[in-house]
Amino acid sequence: MSTATEEEREKASSCPSTQEGSDLLNLPLHLDAAAQNTASDVFMGIRKSELSEGFENLMKTSTPKSPFDVRESPKPVYALKDMKGNISPEDAISGNTLFIRYETLTESSYSEVVLKSMSFSISQCYDSVSLNNPLIREIELEAFDPLEHGFTIEEISKGGKSFVDRCYNSSSDDECGYIFPQATAQPSSLILHPPSEVWGYDRNELIMGVVASCHNAADAWYVWHRDGIKIKEGKTCCCVQIKAPGSYTVEVHSGEEKATSDPVMREAIIKSRYNDESISDHMES
Repeated sequence: MSTATEEEREKASSCPSTQEGSDLLNLPLHLDAAAQNTASDVFMGIRKSELSEGFENLMKTSTPKSPFDVRESPKPVYALKDMKGNISPEDAISGNTLFIRYETLTESSYSEVVLKSMSFSISQCYDSVSLNNPLIREIELEAFDPLEHGFTIEEISKGGKSFVDRCYNSSSDDECGYIFPQATAQPSSLILHPPSEVWGYDRNELIMGVVASCHNAADAWYVWHRDGIKIKEGKTCCCVQIKAPGSYTVEVHSGEEKATSDPVMREAIIKSRYNDESISDHMES
């Protein structure tokens, strides 16, 4: 039976016993309950409650705000009012969706091929542009206009009524211009479908448009006014998003020709999406 040397006994006596309550592994035994609770709430010199509060503040400040989050400030929905009485925004939107096919052409960076992409809503155009230009995300969706970012309008229809569409060559499937299936005006007229006909909704956005015989022609030019003040103009601006009540008219130019639409006297209902409060304003559009 071996016996411990003098040196081994000295090392054993110098090691602290964990059973006696080391300061490194256990709380001091002489602390009362309140002090022990305070000590257990500390981690690396910082109270755990302070750490938790700090993480919560970090999450709040670092979480990006979604452009679709409208719970903080509900935005109004504009709805037209006919001659018979009020139409609620919900009924107006569901029954008056305006179908618009947007198109943009992009040259490939690897070849001479021109890429054509189609979108069927403002949000789809927004997503398409932001893929190549992430800075677009700095613009809110409500302020984004596809016609200002390289898109043209190739088709407009509403409720099965086609206002304008692409025309194709039956033998080659090549595009050969535009057709106006429902136009009742004379072919020589600039304005075939005025804003009183071409209006509807994309999501909750009210859109007004005009279909002209010079649609997307090289010499076409559109000038929109609200209450007599010019608000937008351009070669492809055949549609505008309605952001405020007023009297809307549009001038259509094609070379030396010019035509101005009649103002459509309608009333708009401004109603929050999240409550039942509604305010009536006169919109002459």
